[in-house]
Amino acid sequence: MSHYSDDVVLVSPVAASLLGYAQVRGKDAVRHYFEKGLAAYPDLKFVLDGVLCGQDSIVLLYTNQEGIQAGEFMVLDARGRVTHMYAHYRGG
Repeated sequence: MSHYSDDVVLVSPVAASLLGYAQVRGKDAVRHYFEKGLAAYPDLKFVLDGVLCGQDSIVLLYTNQEGIQAGEFMVLDARGRVTHMYAHYRGG
């Protein structure tokens, strides 16, 4: 959790599915979301497919345990911590 800012905002369709809302605000809330995700998907696995670097941002491209391609766009602060993260998944 150290690579997230205290006031991080995470937006994900998986969060919407698990929590009932897509936008998760704050490090404690993100930690809670991750805990729920690990409980819901005990075989969770990510295979890194690529990394795209931008100005104060990064995109991680990966494939999850179900073979679904995904990308996470992350905005970084001056210390390199994630302030905003937006998850995207290839539709079926």
